[in-house]
Amino acid sequence: MSTTDEVKSNVVRVTDELRRRILSRDIAPATKLPSIRKAAKRENVHPLTVAEAYRRLAAEGFVEVQPSVGAFVKELANEGEVLLCMGGPLEVSSYATHIAQHIVANEKIGDAPITVVRAAKGDLAFLDAIRSRAEKRKLRGCLLGSLEPESVHAALELLNQYNVPCVTLSWRTGAPISVTHDEPMEIRQGTRYLIDRGCRSLLLLPLIRDSLTWRMLAEIFVATCEALDVKYELPTQAMRQQSNSLAVQELQGARLAEHFLQGGLRHDGWLITDDWVGRGAIATLLRHGIRVPQQLQICTTARAGDSYPDVFGIPVARLENDESRTAAVACEILQRLMAGEQLEQPQMRLPSRLVTPEDAAERAAAMADHL
Repeated sequence: MSTTDEVKSNVVRVTDELRRRILSRDIAPATKLPSIRKAAKRENVHPLTVAEAYRRLAAEGFVEVQPSVGAFVKELANEGEVLLCMGGPLEVSSYATHIAQHIVANEKIGDAPITVVRAAKGDLAFLDAIRSRAEKRKLRGCLLGSLEPESVHAALELLNQYNVPCVTLSWRTGAPISVTHDEPMEIRQGTRYLIDRGCRSLLLLPLIRDSLTWRMLAEIFVATCEALDVKYELPTQAMRQQSNSLAVQELQGARLAEHFLQGGLRHDGWLITDDWVGRGAIATLLRHGIRVPQQLQICTTARAGDSYPDVFGIPVARLENDESRTAAVACEILQRLMAGEQLEQPQMRLPSRLVTPEDAAERAAAMADHL
């Protein structure tokens, strides 16, 4: 490397390091930077290198140079946008993507516009979008949803470097601040509902997003059943399939239902943990014209306002998730973080609403009267 290239490289290195420390608040506003000679000795570079780094930072608005006094870090103005980083197209059906659709509809969080960045599974290129904006002070906040845990952790590490507030839309990532529905509570609530309705043998029909989630939810289901002395059954590993496709989810529900129907309807309660898997399973019952001597009870998750038909008199209860409310809470929390507020309750799990068949009938009757 030539002397000129080495000087240019050192200028970039010193400038980038100081910019990073200012953005991360490692160097607080109003702090006086070391003198040019002192900084040059510490960085083992020529004083002109430090002088050029200070000049560049002043041009970018990070420092103010006062002749004969020194360089001082400026208070960073609130500007830029909010990034909504999603693991796939918004048309894909998942809890986080439905929330994302509501967030995008708001267009802004506070006065900061929202920009959507896609992140394919295993692809960390979306981190470049975060880094480029953060380095230019153009990133006010970030929302992370439908991402693999590894991607979330990498994004959080980068956002922490630049002191950018972040809210995730999934509790499974272990992120410090998250807003989501209470999935463990749903399992307990749905299981207890079926048992309270007289079911003595339960079947869990899931869509599996990852093995860790499945193991945790299955353990809650099993523990609840055993505590209340009812029989239960879980799909085997080979029967579980992960997919973001609505058609594949519905087909999975149909196949799971077909499998368990082949041996006769041994279970009088089905707990279905995913909306479209539930639709596929119920469609299978309808197609077979299932009529059973015992009363089969079904409890499934659903989006708020969705309706499920009774299956030949088989009642269907729903655990409704209000994604619009979750989106509003996530946006409110991020806006408070962007304003510098510290949260006392960083993990927020919003409860689902249990809608029994009787509740659904009353709702339908009230709607008919209104029309």
